[in-house]
Amino acid sequence: ADGENDWQSVTATDTFYTLTGLAPETTYNVYVVTNCDGTPGEDATITYNFTTAVACPAPTAVTASPVYVNDATVTWTSTSTTFNVEYGETGFTQGSGTTETVYDNTITLYNLTPETSYTVYVQADCSGDNDGVSQWASVQFTTLPSCPAPTAVTATNVTSSSADIVWTAGYQESEWELRYGPENFNPDTSSVSEIVTGTELFQMQNLSADTRFDVYVRAICSGTDTSAWSARM
Repeated sequence: ADGENDWQSVTATDTFYTLTGLAPETTYNVYVVTNCDGTPGEDATITYNFTTAVACPAPTAVTASPVYVNDATVTWTSTSTTFNVEYGETGFTQGSGTTETVYDNTITLYNLTPETSYTVYVQADCSGDNDGVSQWASVQFTTLPSCPAPTAVTATNVTSSSADIVWTAGYQESEWELRYGPENFNPDTSSVSEIVTGTELFQMQNLSADTRFDVYVRAICSGTDTSAWSARM
């Protein structure tokens, strides 16, 4: 073993031997000498060292996805079946967060605050196998704004005088404001404004031929909550 006074001697009758009763996370040295006619040799012919595995390995690949406005799903990889989870706004002191015990490699966190950074800690609990608990693993994520901006604004079916504008909703909204105008216009100060309801599609018509237009879309989540403008198209 690792200390000079911890040596144990065994006799092997084959070219392999299984060592048992070892301590986890411990480095061992192994010396092999020949034993001819019951007389051990004086010098080791084979030397080797190894470190035993952690008794209760920490979860790996801790990931937060998908992340929404008020909830997020966290997953991880582990061979354990019981886990301790603690989470809170980023910067919280462990021991003061919200705790859960789960029996799967995933948990969905609810009632989160929009546009807020959270840190989640996950620990394997191997006490059922008398192996204690693992080190903590963690992941950090930020919830979406209460009214996320639409994405992937695209023009399709473009002709000399019309174009179909499509986009992807930011979250669960069903109403949008669309503004378009000459290239490089400012959507906050000037433009043609259209309200679109129900479907992520607007048909621009009566356009000037051979002219470049910019288009912006923002979500209307309520009478008092609108998103930022989408990226310029």
